[in-house]
Amino acid sequence: FCISDYHTAVDYSHRSLDMYKKIYGEDGCDRGMGTVLHNLGASYGKLKKYEQGKKYLLQALDMRRKLYGEKTNHGEIVKTLFGLACNMACVSDYYKALEYYHRLLVMYRKIHGEDGCDEDMGRCLNNLGYGYGKLEKHYLALENYLKDVEMCKKIIYGQNSNHIEIADSLNSVAVTHMKSGNHDKAIEWFKQSLSMYRIVQPDHEQIPKIISYLRRQGVDDI
Repeated sequence: FCISDYHTAVDYSHRSLDMYKKIYGEDGCDRGMGTVLHNLGASYGKLKKYEQGKKYLLQALDMRRKLYGEKTNHGEIVKTLFGLACNMACVSDYYKALEYYHRLLVMYRKIHGEDGCDEDMGRCLNNLGYGYGKLEKHYLALENYLKDVEMCKKIIYGQNSNHIEIADSLNSVAVTHMKSGNHDKAIEWFKQSLSMYRIVQPDHEQIPKIISYLRRQGVDDI
């Protein structure tokens, strides 16, 4: 979608919401209304109108909990929680974003099991790493990034697979080591991410940054 498409989406969604309210009342509760509220929140987020996005996502979450139950792990509730977590991260409210991501992780584990695996679980772990990194809690960032790498390599894409999400996760581990001052480990992980980026996306913007860092650290075999 381009920006104009999101403006159009917001317009149609508001019209649809008005129609639902005429049918079910201002305090009505319906699955279709929940979907419209979620889509409004997502569209406002794409337009960088995060406060409005948050408002509608919270309304969608409240309605979906009424529909499916407060303690259920329904996919629509999970989807809206993920949207709220992303919204909070976009306005740099990392504490609130982390709260939502932890709640999501609990829900994913109830759905897939403690040792379960799912792409969304991997993204949740990656986003937890990012949030903790922004708060300079590098140990917690590293812990979640490493779990994400393990999940991506061993279960989702395969141990010997080359995939852009694995490359990004390897790079995140390297950056976290670098910010922690552990340059030997950073070099080790940057080499891994560089090798994979060259395979899956040779023009990736991270490649020159990694090479520059490695050269500054006196690495010759790049």
